[in-house]
Amino acid sequence: MAAVDYQKNSLGWQWDQGTRRMGEWWEQRFSRLGDADLPDLSQWSSPEWLARGLFALIVGGLVGWLGWHLWKLLRPQWQRWRQRQGFYGPGAMAAPHPSADQLMRQAQHFQRQGDYQAACRALYLGFLQWLADRPQPHQSIPQQPSRTDGEYGQLLEPEPQAAAGQVLLKTHERLCFSSAQLTEADYRACEEAYGRYTQGRAD
Repeated sequence: MAAVDYQKNSLGWQWDQGTRRMGEWWEQRFSRLGDADLPDLSQWSSPEWLARGLFALIVGGLVGWLGWHLWKLLRPQWQRWRQRQGFYGPGAMAAPHPSADQLMRQAQHFQRQGDYQAACRALYLGFLQWLADRPQPHQSIPQQPSRTDGEYGQLLEPEPQAAAGQVLLKTHERLCFSSAQLTEADYRACEEAYGRYTQGRAD
């Protein structure tokens, strides 16, 4: 009957082989000392739970190390995604919108510098902020980044001063979709329309 080869390749078996070899080395080195009381390490074997524990510790450390480096690599992209989705860190809040009055002061500042493009844009943003914050009995119109000037115009149609609002919306469309430069006259028209709308005058 042919002898059957069994291959021992478990972690416990490898540990036992290692300790046996270490014991043999120990005996060979110190046999010259003639000390009969030296321990016989070749007969010593470790418990299996110790081998498994060491293996789990090594694997866990390797997984933790890889996970930490993967987190460091992917963290910037994850934070950018969270910001796009509107999430913020613990205790953090989105920066507040400037008030309509602050935007009106910015518009006047740009107008004094002769930058009518920026002045008209600040008036437009102030108008949208005023719509979002306006007091009762008027219904507020919250700002939405996806809302177009045409959609704002439809929301304003039922109101008596809608024509004044349209001046600001149309000027903003020119600012975004035309290469024409805005003039001081455009700024004055927007400023007057802003005043008419916010004061509730339809004239």
